[in-house]
Amino acid sequence: MMDGLDTQKSKVFGFCVKKLAQILAPFTPHLAEEIWSIIRQQESVFQSQWPSYDRNAIQEEEITFVVQVNGKLRASMSLPVNTPEEEAKSLALSDERVKKFLQGKNLIKSIFVQNKLINLVVK
Repeated sequence: MMDGLDTQKSKVFGFCVKKLAQILAPFTPHLAEEIWSIIRQQESVFQSQWPSYDRNAIQEEEITFVVQVNGKLRASMSLPVNTPEEEAKSLALSDERVKKFLQGKNLIKSIFVQNKLINLVVK
């Protein structure tokens, strides 16, 4: 079982070194070519295709959601992306850091900005 894990680590390391050499090439061409030859690549690093990225891999799953009371920052929460307004409002109202600013006051309005903030207006 350990051999499989070591093989997997080796593959990931090799992949990372190859991508690093490609990214370094425009800035440090001699170093990049040296790394390229050490990892036994046949052609020049400059003849390889520039690394691409996976849009799905860079998607955020959680965001930092800001809670304001009368426009002043009172709390921040980590919530899943695209949390519905009612759920975010419920979580904000139940937060201890927010509750103390709502005691004895009436909630007049709540302003919700998707994936950014909720502002509770009280009087």
